[in-house]
Amino acid sequence: MRDLVSPFVPAINLVTQHQLVPHAIDIRQNGAGLLLIANGEEQTADQVVRCFPFTTPDQWISFRDETGAELGLLPTLNGLNARARTLLETRLKARYDIPIIQSLRNIESSKQGGAIWHINTEEGQMSFTMRGDQSLSLNAFPEVVFTDAITRKRYKIPDFTKLDRASQKIARTYLPIGSRHDSRRRGGRSRRG
Repeated sequence: MRDLVSPFVPAINLVTQHQLVPHAIDIRQNGAGLLLIANGEEQTADQVVRCFPFTTPDQWISFRDETGAELGLLPTLNGLNARARTLLETRLKARYDIPIIQSLRNIESSKQGGAIWHINTEEGQMSFTMRGDQSLSLNAFPEVVFTDAITRKRYKIPDFTKLDRASQKIARTYLPIGSRHDSRRRGGRSRRG
């Protein structure tokens, strides 16, 4: 377990330590990723992840490379320069904002495998790639949560039964929704003697 970072910790060496000091680092856009600069060293961070808990969204931010290995852990956004903080907040919002799916436009096969879902959300038209059941959560059906197989961004249908019929028909061709899901939707069947 890591020790908490004191305000007196010097700027870190990204290669040997993982704790970041907000006032001693800079963050810049670097293509699709971020460039993390500390102590004269630069590392490309492909992902930024909130570690825990989600009730403190400005604390414990992990910077990770393309393999998921942690480059550094930022205990707080407080102390970052304004440009770096805005960039990081924008990246975190994009990752953790979950668009609500209002309807499905169509689903097409992807040349790289899986299916591309074209959807309408309250934020406009979007698309995501689904590959197998690891991209899907039906645990709280009729709520359905999808995870984009490429970006890991999540999308949600709060209540499948409230989608329009055309959207339900499109989704049923790809979703493993069987009778156990249908009976939960209808509240189960009652038998009268």
